[in-house]
Amino acid sequence: MMKNHYQHKFLIILASLFLCFATGCDSHPINELAEDLSDEFEEIDKEQEVQKEEEEEEEEEQEEQEEQEEQEEALYTGSMIAIANGNEFQSSEYLEEFNTIYASITKNDDIYMVYILGYDISLGLANTKAIILWAVGEDFSTLKVDKTWDSPLIDFLHEGVIANYYESEVTDDNEDEDEDEDEDPNLEEVDNIYLKITAIDFENQKFSGEFSFAGKTEDGTSITVTDGKFTDYYFEYNEQ
Repeated sequence: MMKNHYQHKFLIILASLFLCFATGCDSHPINELAEDLSDEFEEIDKEQEVQKEEEEEEEEEQEEQEEQEEQEEALYTGSMIAIANGNEFQSSEYLEEFNTIYASITKNDDIYMVYILGYDISLGLANTKAIILWAVGEDFSTLKVDKTWDSPLIDFLHEGVIANYYESEVTDDNEDEDEDEDEDPNLEEVDNIYLKITAIDFENQKFSGEFSFAGKTEDGTSITVTDGKFTDYYFEYNEQ
């Protein structure tokens, strides 16, 4: 419709100019009409160009927003903070760098297990820090707000909790080492350990809690983690 409208106006201008040239009247009123129509076309073209640019910008903004929402929904893992060996630990809430499970609850007939993992990559992937918590409970009905573990895990048949703190630092000496080598500093001596569930939502599979632990690794390195909190951690739920 708009295209035909332009064509009609364009034909009017051509016809008007032809009549004007034929009569030789530069000041003929038809000449003014042609100029007015030409100005009108230019104004319409400018308005349409501006409108097209605005529509394209809106589409781009909408696409970016949708992509960001999809990414956040897919990658959000919850947040974890703590003081680890005197330094602040702040987990990254959106982790596409690691293809792993950040929290899980596994239930079987005799026991249940709670697993929680946090990565801090604020200093870069080459200097990744990690906190790992693994708790075992005997009665699944007690897994609710205020559930607390305050004794180390001795075996996987009785209640208790184990925890690790790990710092990875790439140096000239270890950058070529086997990446599969397990360097997590398991606590061989536990001075104290504590884990408490402060919120849990099985329907949305999210929970929160607080923790602290201290001890020594196999090589005698002391580890102290205090003021630990994890918030809105999404957990995988499994029954065996």
